[in-house]
Amino acid sequence: MYKSDLTRKIKIKLGNFAQYDDITSVVNVLVDELGEEIKTGKKISISNFGKFQLRTYPSKPHIDFQTGEMKMSSEYSLIRFMLASNYKKYLKLEKK
Repeated sequence: MYKSDLTRKIKIKLGNFAQYDDITSVVNVLVDELGEEIKTGKKISISNFGKFQLRTYPSKPHIDFQTGEMKMSSEYSLIRFMLASNYKKYLKLEKK
């Protein structure tokens, strides 16, 4: 789903209550603020949905197969998302 899809779905649910441009602005601000918070390393929790967290992994030794040398990989970061347990139940993703 793209931001435009989300904006369209919100517009359909709200009907004439809000203008499309206003909804687009709110979605853009929300996405921008989430990105800024994640960049600073903060956890973002959205109740009954899940949480986002930036996780940094240390550099590790690995073998360069072309040269056979031992090298160190770079440190890297990934955004992790953990779905809330009650939302897993809602989506029927819980293990039985």
